[in-house]
Amino acid sequence: MKVRLNPVVTLDNGLTFTDWNGRFDVSDPEVLQVQSNGLVVPGQTGRTHVTYRGFETSAGKDIAVIPSLSDLVRVTFRIQVPTDTPAKDALYVGRLAIPRLSERLFGGAFQLPRDTAIRFKIATDNGLRERKKMEGPFRIGFCG
Repeated sequence: MKVRLNPVVTLDNGLTFTDWNGRFDVSDPEVLQVQSNGLVVPGQTGRTHVTYRGFETSAGKDIAVIPSLSDLVRVTFRIQVPTDTPAKDALYVGRLAIPRLSERLFGGAFQLPRDTAIRFKIATDNGLRERKKMEGPFRIGFCG
């Protein structure tokens, strides 16, 4: 897995951009190095502090290098719905059923493969009815 640092600079006028001309200083280069394009190259296991410098500003972050990562990660969903949402036992994020916790709250914790990307619409069914040209699901806007 490749990891990059993305130094996003926000100017006083609100303009934001990635500064690829800044520099990264690492307090312990034995632990990791950061290339000019932000690519993090791990070295030995340990902790170090990385400081970005550019545009007359700086920002720092402590970073740990560990021997390995698990194949699965725990992801927690909490979805608050409007009061007029149809009474269903679960909402669906893609094909993942998110159970009802209370009248207006759905949620749960799930183990998903690391680096999984999920692009979804939240719906009151799994979408199979739409494909069979039956009445479609009740779509819910994201509350966040």
